[in-house]
Amino acid sequence: AMETLGELLDWFAKGDGDIAVFDATNSNRDRRRAVVEYAQLASSEQGHLVSVVFIESVCDDEALLEGNMLAKVRSSPDFASLDEAAALADLKTRIGFYERAYQTVEDDEGLAYVKLFNLSSKVTAHQVFGRMSKSILPYLMSLHVGSRPVLLAALRPGSFRDSGANQAFASKLAAWLDDRRRNRHAVEAKSRLEGAEEASEKPPPPSSTALDPSFLTHPKGTLRVLSSTQPAVVAAARAMCASVAPGASKQRGDSRPATPGLVCTLTEFSALNPIDRGDKTERRGEDDEAAESELNDGFYYGGGSKPDPLTTMGFHERFPGGESFADLVRRLEPALLDIEASIDEVLVLATSTPCRALRAYALNIPVQECMGATTSEATLALVNEKDAVVELAPKPGGGWVETVHYLD
Repeated sequence: AMETLGELLDWFAKGDGDIAVFDATNSNRDRRRAVVEYAQLASSEQGHLVSVVFIESVCDDEALLEGNMLAKVRSSPDFASLDEAAALADLKTRIGFYERAYQTVEDDEGLAYVKLFNLSSKVTAHQVFGRMSKSILPYLMSLHVGSRPVLLAALRPGSFRDSGANQAFASKLAAWLDDRRRNRHAVEAKSRLEGAEEASEKPPPPSSTALDPSFLTHPKGTLRVLSSTQPAVVAAARAMCASVAPGASKQRGDSRPATPGLVCTLTEFSALNPIDRGDKTERRGEDDEAAESELNDGFYYGGGSKPDPLTTMGFHERFPGGESFADLVRRLEPALLDIEASIDEVLVLATSTPCRALRAYALNIPVQECMGATTSEATLALVNEKDAVVELAPKPGGGWVETVHYLD
């Protein structure tokens, strides 16, 4: 573990980043003191301050513990060779070893720390200042283990002056969301029916307060919609929300059986506006076609057209008088916190660059590598010449699974 900490401190010294997570137990005072002393030594040798903030997660809710343990043994490769009962017994034995040696972090240690109780239902911060209190603490409070997906959708390039195209896209998106909800409703109804039949044939199980990991799934009838503040995007978002509201399918003349309506909440974020390309008179040899691309935040092809400079820009390279990818990432932070904190399904409706930056965050890909139109099916989908939605679904234990859905 200390060797890994040394690599982390070397990473700081190279200037590759300014915040890192050292994932280690650090479960007693001596261990925490050693980490701080190591960081202090590196600070003096490398000539820059490295501060340490300890993050302690405390869970004493029996239902949450049981649900988390079930999720752990069902997804971790450590338990792949064991049946569920044996895996749970093994995990509880390991936890018992940790509990006997565990020492919670206390104020008298003189350390900066954040304690998260029962999935952030209570949070204690001590000696936490500056950027940690402004950005990292809200981020930690936003994290949860729910399974809600995040959907990314971008308006087509060239459509900002074509209200008909945007309305058509909003209608397709609403129809896809409606079909998705209907399919989910049918699967759940079948599952409930099969469960009722199975229960009628078996004696009732012994009572238990344990929760199955399914208790962490998102509510099925709500959709959190985040849009940019551009008029075309807002109009499309409002049209889409109206089309999926309860009763909307009957208003459209849909003859299929009714299902519970999808309740949308719409929030407009200027942070989701496209990257600012700056002073049009100082563009790097670009012509009027590039000015149109800024409005649409898209990519332009063919016929001698010049490629969008976004495809070759470095992370800190900035349009004259405009923004860099680093600037875009910084201003996306409030929207990202909103997405992370949501327990409802989230749809981000914007343009290409903010959607691609959010995708880069979820998949742990450098932002500049997500801006080339042909780097992957999903990045091409977010140019959205084919009317598509990119779905990011959280995986047990962390990370996201990506799926591209075409609306035609």
